[in-house]
Amino acid sequence: MVHEYSFHRLLRSLCEAPLAPGNWNVFLHELCLSCGVNKAAIIAHDIAGQNHAILAWVGDAVKEGGGLYEKHYWQFDEWTSRHLRRGMREKVAVGEEVWPEQDLRKSTFYNEFLTHFDICQTAGIVLRAGSCNLDAISIYRGPREECLGQEQLHVLNAIAPHLQIALATRRKLAELEGRISDLEAALDSMRTALVLVDKAAKVVYVNAQAKGILAEPDGLFIHRCSLMAQNTKESSHLRVLIENAVATFTGKCTASGGAMALVRPGKGPLNILVSPISPADRLPPGNAAAAIFLDDPELHPVIPEEVLRMLFGLSAAEARLAVRILNGNSTSEAAELGQVSRETVKSQLSAVFHKTGTRRQGELIRLLSTLPSMQVRIHT
Repeated sequence: MVHEYSFHRLLRSLCEAPLAPGNWNVFLHELCLSCGVNKAAIIAHDIAGQNHAILAWVGDAVKEGGGLYEKHYWQFDEWTSRHLRRGMREKVAVGEEVWPEQDLRKSTFYNEFLTHFDICQTAGIVLRAGSCNLDAISIYRGPREECLGQEQLHVLNAIAPHLQIALATRRKLAELEGRISDLEAALDSMRTALVLVDKAAKVVYVNAQAKGILAEPDGLFIHRCSLMAQNTKESSHLRVLIENAVATFTGKCTASGGAMALVRPGKGPLNILVSPISPADRLPPGNAAAAIFLDDPELHPVIPEEVLRMLFGLSAAEARLAVRILNGNSTSEAAELGQVSRETVKSQLSAVFHKTGTRRQGELIRLLSTLPSMQVRIHT
């Protein structure tokens, strides 16, 4: 018998499910109670990418078999592949109708996999997401259990429209999270140190380069989500620049932000540029209203020598010399560092000019400065 259970409670758990991965397990438990089963799973199928992920499950057997399915046995799952080939779009897919049990019991999928986890029957709801992607939620019973009947199908049919909305929401949220992750990776790979603040002038994002600068004890730091300087006067100046940029973002003034040089004992100044962000170009995460760009002269660009060799056909010695020139070394210093004669360095530099299409050290530095690089702090 199907357990009497609050349909309202089932729907409430379903509404909350897309918001956090753990909520899907809660929903599956509610569904199993409603259907009188003890095994269920939600699986995201990416056929083209050959990626089949178990998003949530109920039952030790499903949990135990999930890893095996993801790694290997998905390729024998005719329930899924037949569903895709037939283009079935009914609300509830019954396993027997897609893959007759007499054929299932002869298959590798059943004899090598399902039988070890006491699974023979399935019914579920499928959400198509393109020609090669689908999300499916399935309930299972074993070969010695009662067949899935009309009562279970009634519950599945009743929640199908709501579940399809929830699964579509999950996929959209996953896509957005992926885009944000990609954007953060791109910002972290930038040579420029970047801090974003919101309309309240609170820090909402710091990229990897900026984190390195903020970790130093003699420059900037974040206190209660606000960007501040060690020196009180400079901190006040920075706050005004940020507030002006934020006010421009909100349309309260037309100031363009500004720039300042933050003095640091024993080091070159930390150069700071504050700029409002156009609302049309707002960057996630958060509601970024202004961008603070940081330039630390103590950070030196480092281009992997192998990159120069691949791009310009430089030899190993020529690539090392190019990097040293970029880092500000003279030809005499480069000769000393490389333990070669000045004549050798001049010959190598001439070859670098020819291969890179430059004529002077200034042109070479400008060219190399446009290439993707890392930045490291050189301790002397």
